Amino acid sequence: MSNTTLHKLALRAAPWALPLGLLAAWQLAVASGWLSSRILPAPSAVLAAGFELSELAPEPSDLERLFFRSLAHPRSPRDRAP
Repeated sequence: MSNTTLHKLALRAAPWALPLGLLAAWQLAVASGWLSSRILPAPSAVLAAGFELSELAPEPSDLERLFFRSLAHPRSPRDRAP
């Protein structure tokens, strides 16, 4: 590979380095016991739970509708009634 090809590849991969590094550090922290899975479950556990929930949904469209509704109307703790 030429230098320009490697440079282009590095520029395309650069934005993914921090998010993937944080996910890897989070996974490692939970796996090594530095971070309790009761406080913050490992990314692999979150992904597995998502797949499990997708299998339980009667229709994929139901999950999609709930997902997009949650994106359209995010709620914060301040939005809850006292």
